[in-house]
Amino acid sequence: MPRLIILAVTLLSAFSLIAGPKATWLSDSHDFGAFDEDLSTVTCQFRAVNTGDEPLVILSARANCGCTTPRFSKEPVAPGDTAVITVGYNAVGRPGKFSKKVLVTTNASSGAKTTLYISGTVIGTSNTLRGRYPVDRGSMKLRSDMIAFGTVEKPAVATDYIEAYNASRDTIRPRVVRRPQFVDINIMPPAVPPGETFVIAGLFATPKCDRWDVVADTLSLAAGTDTVDIALTAIVREHFTPGAKAPQIRLDPATLDLGRVGHAARLRRQLTVSNAGNAPLIIRQVSCLDPAVSVTVKRDAVVKPGKTLKIPVDIDLARAGNSAMLNAMIVIIANDPVVPRSVVRVVGELTE
Repeated sequence: MPRLIILAVTLLSAFSLIAGPKATWLSDSHDFGAFDEDLSTVTCQFRAVNTGDEPLVILSARANCGCTTPRFSKEPVAPGDTAVITVGYNAVGRPGKFSKKVLVTTNASSGAKTTLYISGTVIGTSNTLRGRYPVDRGSMKLRSDMIAFGTVEKPAVATDYIEAYNASRDTIRPRVVRRPQFVDINIMPPAVPPGETFVIAGLFATPKCDRWDVVADTLSLAAGTDTVDIALTAIVREHFTPGAKAPQIRLDPATLDLGRVGHAARLRRQLTVSNAGNAPLIIRQVSCLDPAVSVTVKRDAVVKPGKTLKIPVDIDLARAGNSAMLNAMIVIIANDPVVPRSVVRVVGELTE
């Protein structure tokens, strides 16, 4: 008799474990595929059969984004009947691929929480694409035509990216046509289906760059017959160790004043660079964008503490154009931690 009692108790315990409502979902994901943004809101339905022995109630359904809206009834679902959740996705202003989640909570005795997934690709309208991807190059639409790496200290690297969109009806494979050696480019994914986005990621490697201060170059991409040029910019600076011995740059004169000079004059002036610090001063780069002024100095020229360096400055005013004034700027990049970038102006009044 005791054995029969134990068996009965065991069976009752097992029955109690499976008693209550139970939600068996027929599917937990839905892919809308590719569709036009003009459809506005698209919907799908998820169904759950109550395979338990008590009424099933959907308590809540919460999406992870305001663009996704679940709708359901809180009425009890009898055993054997089906509960339905309708999920809508608002595609307006959201071109490209999407993936959203809806967390559903029921009164099921086990597995009370279930996550439902929706996904798809929105083919954007021309107005939406124009606002979100203003750079239009046929099949490729870009958010920007510039990758700006910001300020980078040698020998560090910097990264930045641009988001882009395939506006064609075919899969495109964007490729690099031209890039500077100091910038590596990665395009992900390599093959971009219609209506989907891709990323153009750049890595600026300062050890591969022999330029300083403002560095500007161009990246050229192509997809089929469509091409796009992307500006690459960075400001390359020296890395300084705090507390270490350092050079101090001194310039004489601070301004090269030519006074009144004729338009056809050719002049030579001299700029003196002194090192008032206690470590070698390295002249990384000297440049002038004005075509009338040229400066010649050996790259990475070294000025020892207490020493000077004479830099010749040649001025050809015939290349100054029709301007009545010369106001050029010589930029000197050095390893002075306090003044890494110095400016000397070349000014003059041009006469006939």
